[in-house]
Amino acid sequence: MRIPLSILTAIAAALAVMFAIPNRGAVTLRLWPLAGEAEMPLYLAVFAAVFLGFFLGWIGSWIAQHKWRKRAREQARRIEKLEREILGAAEAAGPKTPEVTKIPAIPLRR
Repeated sequence: MRIPLSILTAIAAALAVMFAIPNRGAVTLRLWPLAGEAEMPLYLAVFAAVFLGFFLGWIGSWIAQHKWRKRAREQARRIEKLEREILGAAEAAGPKTPEVTKIPAIPLRR
């Protein structure tokens, strides 16, 4: 699993460099409700937008999975409670001696 991930990472890095080198020209970014401006290379603006998109998508999926994480926590608590009940019942019943069955000996040939 590590090798394919490394290969994909190397390909993504190469593509990023191939995009960044010819797109070094300065662009001015203005956000409509804000009065400020920011001047930066085009590749930096594109990479920032892509990063922001991935980050917002990650946050959105994390929020959407809240109910599943909550359910998993509840199930884990229920399992722990049932395990404690089973162990408590087993200890109350007292220790049992395991039955030992004798395995017949297998003769060794020489």
